[in-house]
Amino acid sequence: MKQLVFLILLLTLSAESSSFKTVLPSGDVVQIDPFGDDSLHVRINPTGPVVAPPVQALLPNPPTRKTETTVTSDSITNGNLKVDTSNGLLVFTRVSDNKVLLQEVSHSFGDIGEGADPRAPNLVTATIRFKANAAENVYGLGEHRTGKLQNKPINIDFQKSQVYSYSIGADISIPFYSSTIGYAFLWNLPSFGYLNMNSEYTEWNSVSTEQLDFWVTTSSASSNGSMYQDFMYHYVEATGHPLLLPQFASGFWQCKNRYRNQSQILDIAQGYYSRSVPLSVIVVDWFHWVHFGDWSFNLNCWPDPGGMVNNLKTHGTEMMVSVWPLVDSDGNNFAAMKANGYLVTDSKGDAYPFHSPQYVYDPFNSDARQFVWQQVKKGYYDYGIKVYWLDACEPERFTPDASGTYYYKLGRDLQVGMAFPFMHHQTFHDGLKSVGETEIIFLSRSAWAGSQRYGAAVWSGDIPSTFDELAKQIRVAQNMALSGIYWWTTDIGGYGGGDITSPNFQELIVRWFQFGAFCPLFRVHGDRLPNDPDSACGSSGGPNEIWKFGAAAYPILVQIIELREQLRDYIMKHMEIAANTGTPILRPLFFDFPSDPQSYNAEDQFMFGPDWLVAPVTEYKAVNRSVYLPPLPSGRVWTNFFTEQVYSTGVYNIFFTLQTFPLFYVKSVTPVHRTEAVQFFSSVRNDSLLCITQQCFDDNPTDVAPYYYKKMRIEGYTMISPQSGTIPLGLWFSFTHNDNYVSTSQNPPDNSYTVHFNDGYVYTSNAEGMVRLDLYYNEERQDHLTVASAEGHQWATDNNYKFVSTQGYIFENSN
Repeated sequence: MKQLVFLILLLTLSAESSSFKTVLPSGDVVQIDPFGDDSLHVRINPTGPVVAPPVQALLPNPPTRKTETTVTSDSITNGNLKVDTSNGLLVFTRVSDNKVLLQEVSHSFGDIGEGADPRAPNLVTATIRFKANAAENVYGLGEHRTGKLQNKPINIDFQKSQVYSYSIGADISIPFYSSTIGYAFLWNLPSFGYLNMNSEYTEWNSVSTEQLDFWVTTSSASSNGSMYQDFMYHYVEATGHPLLLPQFASGFWQCKNRYRNQSQILDIAQGYYSRSVPLSVIVVDWFHWVHFGDWSFNLNCWPDPGGMVNNLKTHGTEMMVSVWPLVDSDGNNFAAMKANGYLVTDSKGDAYPFHSPQYVYDPFNSDARQFVWQQVKKGYYDYGIKVYWLDACEPERFTPDASGTYYYKLGRDLQVGMAFPFMHHQTFHDGLKSVGETEIIFLSRSAWAGSQRYGAAVWSGDIPSTFDELAKQIRVAQNMALSGIYWWTTDIGGYGGGDITSPNFQELIVRWFQFGAFCPLFRVHGDRLPNDPDSACGSSGGPNEIWKFGAAAYPILVQIIELREQLRDYIMKHMEIAANTGTPILRPLFFDFPSDPQSYNAEDQFMFGPDWLVAPVTEYKAVNRSVYLPPLPSGRVWTNFFTEQVYSTGVYNIFFTLQTFPLFYVKSVTPVHRTEAVQFFSSVRNDSLLCITQQCFDDNPTDVAPYYYKKMRIEGYTMISPQSGTIPLGLWFSFTHNDNYVSTSQNPPDNSYTVHFNDGYVYTSNAEGMVRLDLYYNEERQDHLTVASAEGHQWATDNNYKFVSTQGYIFENSN
């Protein structure tokens, strides 16, 4: 009778031509649907038709696809990917070359055992095993500090990966990987279980689900580029594109454990401003509140949050605050949250503490999400704070909940627990969207597949301050990029154990800064030694500002921050590419050079966009290291950023000082035309003028009354060595001369000139990146002003300068 029911079901559903359905001899129902180009969504249910899971990484609806789908009695083909079930098992092949990509060995379902959820009677355990391929390497799978980039063999217990350690940092399971065989795989279940990859098989398991559920993709048959680019594009099409990184987030972030009060954080920010060091974000860490779950400032220590935030914003600095999902039983919101069922419960529906007296809110409950957002809005957003640090969002636990004690609105912890951070991210994404925010980013200690669509950035937790850990983080960064986490950062300098008086740590912080400047987010954080004395506002680690790491380190760190500033337009360009195509800015060498075998072995170096190759230094007192440079197309060469020495492909022993490290950019060997930017000054008119066009020279003749302009210096050229580089245009002002001065160098005419503001950056990568230089004139002051940025244009207008002409455009012009 059961077989007859399934046969009727199969005949009824088979009318949907784009979907493949069959009933296996075991009685299991298989449904396979196209889900994006060259991609298939597979579900196997032991008891009946496939169902929609309570939470999934895949989008609710399939993306629009260009590929055609063909369904037969025992197979389905979508574009370049085919699944055959003729022998009762799943066999995935790439159509373009008939290559077997993935081959099922078996699958099974079992009783869930003790602790079954009465709300979901159809829950089972589920396991599927695939045949191993000895030639296969896999990349992605989240953040596992194994010290290697290639993940096989690996055994991950998804529940244990959520157990947090303050001594080693985060372990984040994102069940998505890319294979060198030619496919990518997503496990679309939020339940706990395991992944075991070894030399014999790859086995996925869920301890609490209604069905098996996964997604497979391959490269397009017409693809001319890297197959990994195809994988990542198909992945974001299926799970959601990353948002566009806000411009402010591409700069330098200052953080420590912990700034304790308002005056301290303003003093630290002023320390950066007074040193003319750019500061994009400054961070207020935990215990700025009275209770967990108040989601507001302790006004004894932070008496004027609005004034504090406004002060920072006048300098172009955003504030990020730490937000935890925990709720104290004696906090302001506990009673209301308990009464309304907004807290995680036990099987009886009673609020259940994670760490007594702390409870956890239930992000699987949409009403709870809205409640939490309203508290966050009142406590932070209404003061102008729109960036949140989602700490402890696994949620923080120190032992696995093996018995399934915790219950959420959508299921037991065992059934949906992997998706806790994903749902927590939705709280803040939806909240910010509801108030009209378009620049959304929050920093999170955990993530799940699909978190990128909500604006989640991830960092690697409380890692130790050692050179060995720095080496591990280079691999972690690359695997996270291929896990679909596009905004990633590390605690520069590591979190724990760094003594700012130690020569070892003072060198480590420099080397970590050199790495951090080429991460998607550039953020220093840590609990430094020796600790600051306790105060009425709590404890604090030692200083963590760039001028506190010794006289030798400080100028180097400033140079690194300035280099990051020069890269910000390049970074934003490639963040836009990531948002559109899924190609991460930080990626392994083989992502750009997939046909080069040696690129797969260079695990301790990486690409930053297509133009930069970064090989960080990870040994104390090192003066040289081996670097591999992959083959480039004709007409392009590798160039050492610090020495300008040109290299062809090969392995090189690169020497460096503390100030330098192996950093290479791709340079065209085609001749490049450069235009001089010439600075003039008239002592008669107290006026400076920047010219780059012949018309500018002709309209303002030198040595002729009433102008008397003198050529002061060549301010530089409109092309600098890195193809993707930029020239900063600084606006200077002299009260002595009553004169504005735009310079592409760091040298004003005399000491009376001080930096007024940064007037933008001159792109030198291509015509699309060119910057227009506009000339303004103030008749009353008899003063010329050349501006490049929107801020510069606004300042000119506000100060009664009239537009005169466009002086020209600055960009690299290759012929």
